[in-house]
Amino acid sequence: MRQFRILFLFSMAAAMVMGGFTASAATVKIGVVDVQKILQQSKKARDIKGAFLMEIEAKRGVLRNEENQVRSLESKLKQFADSGSSEAQSEKEKLFEATKKLKRLRVDLEEELKKKDRTMTGKLLLQIRETVEAYRKKNKFTLIMEKKMLVAWDDEIDITDGVIGQFDSGK
Repeated sequence: MRQFRILFLFSMAAAMVMGGFTASAATVKIGVVDVQKILQQSKKARDIKGAFLMEIEAKRGVLRNEENQVRSLESKLKQFADSGSSEAQSEKEKLFEATKKLKRLRVDLEEELKKKDRTMTGKLLLQIRETVEAYRKKNKFTLIMEKKMLVAWDDEIDITDGVIGQFDSGK
């Protein structure tokens, strides 16, 4: 998120410098946008996050099934408590393998979900940036800055709600 803000600021500053920014103060139009608010309130962003949360729940279901199998093996093994039988040894080996498999599955799922989260967030931020840029051009803004990078501003230049509307409409 921080990288997006820094990149956004530098790209806007570079555009002003390279474009021979000589506009007078009277023609400069500045806007402020709150990316976090867009991520939280935009229907499109909520839908994307909702789909991701459903995928997380599905993965957790797989993990719970594996955990239940391990618990089942543990209870079976307790029935053979301190028995040196080959059946007890076989159950111990099954439990050991199932526990190992569960740990691998947990690590793999966490890694996969973190990677998907980073990818989804990156794509979402790119779409938001493209929408902000389209909004800037459509409404003839000279500069749009991210709210978290500012110390003070007038709420009248906050264009977040307009960007949310354009983002959700897909225009």
